[in-house]
Amino acid sequence: MKIPDRLKIGGMEYLVAECRELTSKGKRLSGMADHECGLISINRDETCYEHRCVTLLHEALHALANQADIDTSSKKAERLITVLAYGLYQLLMDNGRRLFDIGPEYNPEDVAIRNEEDDEAL
Repeated sequence: MKIPDRLKIGGMEYLVAECRELTSKGKRLSGMADHECGLISINRDETCYEHRCVTLLHEALHALANQADIDTSSKKAERLITVLAYGLYQLLMDNGRRLFDIGPEYNPEDVAIRNEEDDEAL
């Protein structure tokens, strides 16, 4: 998964910035979304690239919730966002080419052949 410099979420363009020492109220953060400014900040000091990818998805989920006027400030809501971000990351990483028909391994003829084989199995 790539971390882009911009991300469109629910029709709104967010800038994505990787920064160092991301904190709020003295607490170190992995990421933060500023919905009014359209900015997602990701802590570049995170040791693992995959964790930064999950953080991007986590903040994107917060942006979607914000656009739907869903309060995610409780610990329970934050935990749900975290679980969804990790699950979505794994789903996309394991199935990205299957879901989006992109990438060097995608061949439309292979999909047609598999669909025909599935139909025959029925």
